Amino acid sequence: MEKSKIALVTGATDGIGKATAIALAQKGYAIHVIGRNKTKGAEVISTLEQVNSEGKHLFFSLDLSNMNEVQHFLKAYTNSHNTLDILVLNAGIFPKEMMVSADGIDVIFALGYMSRYLFSEALHPLLIASGEGKVVYVGTSAIVNIKYDQLTAPKYNKMFATWQQSTANAYLVQFGDQLFGEGVARLHWLPGIVNTGLVKSQSRFVQFLSSMFGMIEAEEAGETLASILVNHNVEELKQKFFKKGKQIKTSKKVINGIAKFEELIEYTKQFLANTLEEKVL
Repeated sequence: MEKSKIALVTGATDGIGKATAIALAQKGYAIHVIGRNKTKGAEVISTLEQVNSEGKHLFFSLDLSNMNEVQHFLKAYTNSHNTLDILVLNAGIFPKEMMVSADGIDVIFALGYMSRYLFSEALHPLLIASGEGKVVYVGTSAIVNIKYDQLTAPKYNKMFATWQQSTANAYLVQFGDQLFGEGVARLHWLPGIVNTGLVKSQSRFVQFLSSMFGMIEAEEAGETLASILVNHNVEELKQKFFKKGKQIKTSKKVINGIAKFEELIEYTKQFLANTLEEKVL
C-alpha cells in the first residue's frame, strides 16, 4: 500500500490551522498537529481519524514562543521522521496586551517568526526528501520596517507587531533559497478576514466590521489553502504570494529587500546564538 503523504500544521487545534488539517486529511494526508492544549489536540486527532482512518495522525504539545522547546522538538522530530511533504506555519498569537516571551523578545515576533525560522531550517532536509516539499507562511499583506531596537521592549502596538512578523516571513519566502537551500516551494498566504476565535474575542463593533468586509468561515479558508497546496507543484508555488485562493503580485519592497533580509538574518542568528542551549548556528 502506498505510504501516506505527511503534512505538519502548527496551530492546528483551532481556526484556520484546524480547518486546513482536516481539509488535507480529506485529501489523503497524515497530519502532524502542533498545539498547546492537549485536550483540543486529542479532539482534533479524533476528527482526523474519522476523516482519514488510514493516516497516522499525531499530536505534539509545544510552546512555539520558547525557542529551546522548539529546538528540542525539532531535534526529536527529525530523528524520528525521514520525510515531510507539507509544512503549514500557521500558529500565531494576538495577546490582550503587548508582552515578551520567556526568551525576552516580543512574543508575537517570537512565535510568528523566530519559531518559523527554526522550523524552516530544521525541516528543510525532510521536505527535500519528499521530492515535492512545500512550506506555507500564513500572514498579512503589510510590509513594514522591523523595529529591532524595540523587540525586547516593544513600544509599538499589537497590529504593528503582527505586520512586523509577517514582513519577516515574506523575506523568508522571497530569499529562503539563499538561506536554507533550493528544492522546496515557499509561499506566503493571506487568508483574508476569517471567523476564528481571534475575531470572536474582539468587540461587537470589530466583529460587525469584519462581517462587512467579507469575513469567511475557517472551514472555507482551510479548504482554500489545502487546494492551493494539492493542486500546484513545487515550481508553481516557489516564491509566490497568495490572497485567499488567488496569486497576487509580490510587493516591490520584498523583491528589492535583499538588504532588509540580510539585516533580518543577522539579527535572527545573533538572537538564537544567545538564546539556544545547543549552539547550532
